[in-house]
Formats: sequence, C-alpha cells, structure tokens
Amino acid sequence: MSFSLPEFLPSALPSDDETREMLTHFQALISFYENGFKTSLRFRPKMKAEFPAILSTWLLSALQRSRIVAWGVIQSVNAGNAVIAVLAVRALLENAAYVCYARDGLQRTYAQKLSRMEMTMLAFRLRFSQRHNEKGCELTADEMERVKAVNILTVLGHLDRYFSNKFHGETRANVFTNWYGRLCEFSHPNGLGIEIGTEQRVADNYFSYEREPGICEEVLGVIAAPVFTAQYSLFELYNECWSLMIENGEQLPAMVPDSDPRIVVD
Repeated sequence: MSFSLPEFLPSALPSDDETREMLTHFQALISFYENGFKTSLRFRPKMKAEFPAILSTWLLSALQRSRIVAWGVIQSVNAGNAVIAVLAVRALLENAAYVCYARDGLQRTYAQKLSRMEMTMLAFRLRFSQRHNEKGCELTADEMERVKAVNILTVLGHLDRYFSNKFHGETRANVFTNWYGRLCEFSHPNGLGIEIGTEQRVADNYFSYEREPGICEEVLGVIAAPVFTAQYSLFELYNECWSLMIENGEQLPAMVPDSDPRIVVD
C-alpha cells in the first residue's frame, strides 16, 4: 500500500527565513523513516530473553511512534492547530530523550559499567513502563517498581549531555530541557498556553477569541529549532543503539524487511 508523506503547505510556513528553513529541513528528514521501517519482528528459536530481544521491540515501537508524531507536526501546522503542533513537538523531544537513555545504557553495558542483567532490566522498564496498575494485568508492588516509568527530566538530562558533548562542548548545557520547558508553557492551560487564539487588551478590559485562530509566527518560532534538532538527534541515537548491539555480536530478532535496521540519512 502506497501513501504520501505530509508536507507543509506553503501558506502555513512563516515569513521568517530562519524559522522557515528549520521547518523545511525537518520535513526533509521525515522521509528517511521509511528506509528503516520494519513491518514485523519475530524472536528467533531459543533466543535469550535478554536486552537485545527486548530492546529491539522497543526500538521499532519507538520508531513507529516518532514517525507518526513527525507526521502530526506537519499536519497540525497545516491545520493551524497550535496546541496540537506544540504537543507533537514535545512528544518528539520525549522520544529522542528515551532513545538517548537506551543508547547510554548500552554504552555503559559494553564498557562493563552495567551487567547484562541490569541492562535487561533497563530495557524491560523502557518497554513495559507504566504509572498505573492497569485492570486485567495487576502487578505486585515489587513488579510495579520494576516497570515504573523513567522520569522525563532524567532522560532529557541524557539528551542534553549528548547534544552538548557533540555540538557545543559544555557551554550550552540543558538545551533540550530548556526547549522542553518552553514547549510546556505553550502546552498547558496557563500563561502562554491559555493565550493561544486570543487577544488581550488589559488596559481596555477587552478580550477577543478568534474563530479560526491558526498558528502565529511566535509559536512556529518556538517549535522550529527543537523539532529539527530532535528529529536529527533521534535518527543518530537510534542508529547508535543498533550499531552497539550489532558490533558487539548480539543476536537480533528476525525482521521484515530483512535488512539493516539502521536509518540511512543522506
């Protein structure tokens, strides 16, 4: 089944050159999801229930989620839906941060700073994490502790360190955490978030609400750098996870298509 990838409508892009360029570069990146996409995964006979198996399923699921979220960024901008656009960008940052957390775990494992069992439990926690004891699959208190979701600020810290070390040294710490905080301001129904689609003239005691609010250039400016940088970083970190397992001789599940799971970005 063929399908068309979403593209920004020319009328939806901002007039500011830098913001428009960032969004256009982001759009160019999303086509690369398709060369790493897998339609199925199957564990091989007698495959050990260790992190290579568990993390493989999680990575493919993370890729699918990121793929859908990336489409949603473009679709929401085209629809003029500022709230959904910001939420989608924030979700993409979260995905990149959790993939970075997995990559760091693998690095520590192969540096013999984590045992294989500890890495397996980390992979298990990523794959099955939850905050609520769902009806029908009730867990004990000990089991709930094992699958407790990793705090988003913790994983953003991993992404900050990756970005700082790779691109700017230690002079630009907390880049993603700061972007995430700014996006949260527009995501929540307070302060900046509650003002989307409204005009306030406090001195005149006047408030107006647009029937079709669209997305103002300020919001596009807020999402442009984070969405491009998160998308590019996600591909690189995702590939590093697979490379670490492949280069260390791990047995991976069978996948369809039967090709390298790493994403080629050219």
